[in-house]
Amino acid sequence: AFNFKRAMRRFFALLEWLYFFLPSVERNEQKMRTSLSYVRKVTF
Repeated sequence: AFNFKRAMRRFFALLEWLYFFLPSVERNEQKMRTSLSYVRKVTF
């Protein structure tokens, strides 16, 4: 069976990795982290 929550966790882990390593989003890092935290609270 497809585990939706596990897939979402994997997806957000990948997003965090991208936000951490991509220089182009460094300026927006704090905003991105806040958005991810909010989405996490709503999703999980």
